[in-house]
Amino acid sequence: MKLRNKLALSYTTVFTLLLGITFVSIYFFSKTNRHNEFHQRFKEKTLSSFRLFIEMKFANDSILEKLDKNLINNLRQNTFLFDSSANLIYSSTNNLKPQYCDEMLAELTQNNDEVFSPFGANELLGIRFIERGKRYYGIALAEDKVGKETMKFLALLLLTSFSLSVIILILLAFYLSSLITSPITRLTREIENISPGKLSFRVFVDKGKDEVVFLGSKFNEMLDKVENAFKFQHQFINHLSHELKTPLAIMMANVERSLIEDENEKLKSSMHFQKNAIMELSHIMNIMLDISRMENKLTTAHSESIRIDEIIFDCVDEITILNTNAYFDFDIDSTLDEVTLTTSGNSRMIKLAVMNLIKNAVNFSFKEKPSIEISASNNKVHIKISNDGNLLDEGEQLMLFRQSFRGKNSLSVKGFGLGLVFTNRIVTMHNGDLNYTVVGGNRNCFILSLPVAS
Repeated sequence: MKLRNKLALSYTTVFTLLLGITFVSIYFFSKTNRHNEFHQRFKEKTLSSFRLFIEMKFANDSILEKLDKNLINNLRQNTFLFDSSANLIYSSTNNLKPQYCDEMLAELTQNNDEVFSPFGANELLGIRFIERGKRYYGIALAEDKVGKETMKFLALLLLTSFSLSVIILILLAFYLSSLITSPITRLTREIENISPGKLSFRVFVDKGKDEVVFLGSKFNEMLDKVENAFKFQHQFINHLSHELKTPLAIMMANVERSLIEDENEKLKSSMHFQKNAIMELSHIMNIMLDISRMENKLTTAHSESIRIDEIIFDCVDEITILNTNAYFDFDIDSTLDEVTLTTSGNSRMIKLAVMNLIKNAVNFSFKEKPSIEISASNNKVHIKISNDGNLLDEGEQLMLFRQSFRGKNSLSVKGFGLGLVFTNRIVTMHNGDLNYTVVGGNRNCFILSLPVAS
């Protein structure tokens, strides 16, 4: 059953039950009130009539008959008046005493001042009273025709109102359930249009703060993540397979040449080349593995306390060992203390990100030495690495952190174009920022910002 129908059925059932209970309660309370009101009215009129009969005891019969017909018997059908010895004084049925009078007299003589009981469609009343120092017994039989007609009308009115209310309630329930579920239905239809080939599609989100709007916005956020993951996977596989073809082909050709040549020196040189190429490929694979583990929550990024200045000094030492011509200008803010220079994360990955930026600064520099500045603000430590290489134009800046992009200034430098991509992902995983800008009008500058350890 659809959610719309379930809601409509639930609303209809609950409100129908409540409405039914309310109307039935109204009817039964009205019926009880009618019975009590008739009982009281019947008693008062009967007692007044009997007292009047006693007062006019010596009047002629024609007057009594007229009083009984016009004043008294408009409520009662039969009336009987007895003296203290249970002798019939007056009867509205020509002195014919029915069987119920004996039964009622028996109850009244047992010290009961009043007896009221149903008698078929009528009500039977027996009262014992004292008038002018004498005891009398009165019995009356009557039917509340007006009250019963009123109750019939009330029952018909309630039944009609209940039927009309249920019909209106069903229509409103289906309308309201349709109104409530329409955003969910629309969201479902839009979700059905999403496929691996249409991950750029986004569901429509209304303005508001209800649960459906929240669900739609969160679904769009999930689609953003899925689309980015698919794009990264697709582009990464395509670009990486393309980029790895060249070094693998060179390595294969070098191996084949080495198998043909007999000279030891050439063979040794070839093996060194192979070793460096394999180490570079292994380096890329290790980076990919670390990022994959962290993205899949297999390792924790924020697990170690890391001194940023120590990481930079280690990277510079390693680079100067490999490249003896590499020199740097350092500028560290003197106000920084040990706490400000400490961040948290995976030290191996942070070092890898810093190493890539420093290597790029060395590889793409012209004459001037690359500079490294360390500062802090807004509870973040900032590393600025700049050089005097060729500047990137606006189009290249937009592509800078995309898979396997290499700018015009890198055509003469070996590499796979993946360093900045991995660096940016590592920084993002550590809640940091990596930006490129031009400083001094002629210097490339990468600014790496990481949160200070709390």
